[in-house]
Amino acid sequence: MNTTTRITIPVDEEYRKKLAEKADNLGFDSIQAMFRYIGKALIDGRKVEFGEGDFEPWGSPPEHVVKEWEEGSRELEADMKSGKAKIYKTPKEALDALHALI
Repeated sequence: MNTTTRITIPVDEEYRKKLAEKADNLGFDSIQAMFRYIGKALIDGRKVEFGEGDFEPWGSPPEHVVKEWEEGSRELEADMKSGKAKIYKTPKEALDALHALI
């Protein structure tokens, strides 16, 4: 028995127009067809590629994010040097430590 359901995603009208144009450029007859293709591929564990240049690059992260990453790295390095940071040798060790906190 094949049943279908509807997924509604509210988006800005300009975004919808650009998405429809991108779907058309990729050979899909609609945004829905493109989303069904991508969704099915993800569920099946397949990699979806549209070719180089099909999507704009993500660009650089905002400066405040970079600063947070750098601060976090400095804190981790200091904690590792002082022995404050706990280093786990296996995933099981790390998970056991997390479970102990619960």
